[in-house]
Order: sequence, then structure tokens, then C-alpha cells
Amino acid sequence: MSKIMKSLLVLMVGLLILSPLALNGAQKKGAKKMKNLVVYYSYTGNTEIVAKALAEDLKADVLKIEDAQTPSKFKAYISGGIAARNEKGWPIKTVNVLLKEYDRVFVGAPIWWGKAAPEINSYIEQTDFKGKSVVVFVTMGGSKADEAINALCTKIEAKGGKIVSSFSVKTGGVKKEDLPAKAKVKAEQYK
Repeated sequence: MSKIMKSLLVLMVGLLILSPLALNGAQKKGAKKMKNLVVYYSYTGNTEIVAKALAEDLKADVLKIEDAQTPSKFKAYISGGIAARNEKGWPIKTVNVLLKEYDRVFVGAPIWWGKAAPEINSYIEQTDFKGKSVVVFVTMGGSKADEAINALCTKIEAKGGKIVSSFSVKTGGVKKEDLPAKAKVKAEQYK
């Protein structure tokens, strides 16, 4: 075998071995990264801490749902609790975020009286989730996460969303400074 033939053979074997590695690297670099949005409502700040830690870990955009007029503690917990229990909404500030820009939307709410806070119900009522992958999450001091999650999932599916997952974060008896770590544990499954 001539020197030229041996050189060509070595070159061909090298290309066969190295080209898949180079191609895999190119595929990883060129792969489209999923664009996420974390939407949440928070009255005490616990859901906000979880939402922001989740967004930071996933490099997601954040949308905070705000009351049209900040309710007193009494109104939030009594009137808000009754509205939440009845799965009703109440006035929120206008939201100008188009979901079409996002691949996946996380919707988070605190649980009041066993259901999601009324502000998140208002957001869902106003939003077209058609074709969006949605992850629902709730925070709670007590229990009934499943009941609240099921109610939110039903509302989002009725607005065209596809529920891909859900989770809860217990905040009762947990220091606020420990909440980001709990959220980051949850975020790992969505990377």
C-alpha cells in the first residue's frame, strides 16, 4: 500500500470517528432553548420567593399578577378566601404579555381556603392558553394542594392549555430564606 493510500485511509478513519463528535457539538450549540414564563400572584411574599427562584433557575421571564387595588389583610383573607373557595376572581391590573412568545408557562398561586387566590383565577379567565404547555404550582401554609391544583388545571385546560406537570411548595413553618432552595429543587425537573 502506498504512502498516499495509507494517509487517505487514516484520514477517512479519523473523519469517521471525529465527525459524529463534531456534529453532536454543533447540534447542542444550535438546539433551540425552551423559552419559559413564570406567572404568579403573591400576597405575603412566599409565592413570589418561590416564583422568582424558579424563574432564576430556569432563566425564565417573570410576570407578577397584581391587584387592581391592594386589599387590606381582612379583605384579602376573608373576602379573598371566600372568592378563592368559590373559584372566583376579582379585579387585577391589566396584563400585557403575549403567551405566543413562550414555549412553556408556569402558573403559580397561594392557596386560600383550599383553592387558588382569586387574582390568579382572574388572570386565567383573561388568558388564552391555546396550545401552551403549562406547569401549575401552588404554595400553602397548610394542606389541600391537590384540590387547588386540580381546580387550576381544569380552568387552564378549559382555556386551551395543556397541563404538563404540577407541584406544590409547603411554606407553613418554613423560613422565607429557605424557600428559594425548595423552589430550585422543583426547578431541576424542568431543565
